[in-house]
Amino acid sequence: MDEYVALLRGINVGRAKRIAMADLRACVEAAGGSEVRTILSSGNVCFAGPRRSPRDWSSRIRSEIQKRAGFDCSVLVLEGTRFRDITRDNPILDAMSDGSRFLVAYFESAAVRESLVARMPPAVLPDRFAVGPDAAYLACPAGVLDSPLSIAFTKLAGVGVTTRNWNTVLRIEAALNPKSGS
Repeated sequence: MDEYVALLRGINVGRAKRIAMADLRACVEAAGGSEVRTILSSGNVCFAGPRRSPRDWSSRIRSEIQKRAGFDCSVLVLEGTRFRDITRDNPILDAMSDGSRFLVAYFESAAVRESLVARMPPAVLPDRFAVGPDAAYLACPAGVLDSPLSIAFTKLAGVGVTTRNWNTVLRIEAALNPKSGS
């Protein structure tokens, strides 16, 4: 069994697209996942399952959510080892003083990454921005909501990108099965 992380975009924010974590676990199990663990109530799931492509897992989980919860949402799935690599390879970790003001943005595909990066304006200090193969890293020390970098990024990102703050990233990583790590 391989280990995966599913990141759902836009659930349990406001009144729309609400799903209880028990129901979300049931959706992932119905899609073929096992040892399902949800982290917080904002669409973060660790699970084990047979080797499948992340796109296949995304499609299966998204379909189960549509069927069982009655709404559509973007589901990005990463292999557990890839999630750990993205966390470990953070090129601007030194810029972080508060994990709630440091974002990791996960890309659905290389095409989404290339399109977004080509349109991003340069970061203005104290904000910092760096891009890796599967994720971007945004340091917004004065706050995420008022950061020109974060505002520009959010406008350009679209549905092929989902973000998590560093504190959440570390909680997800801690929930991964230690036996599946490197």
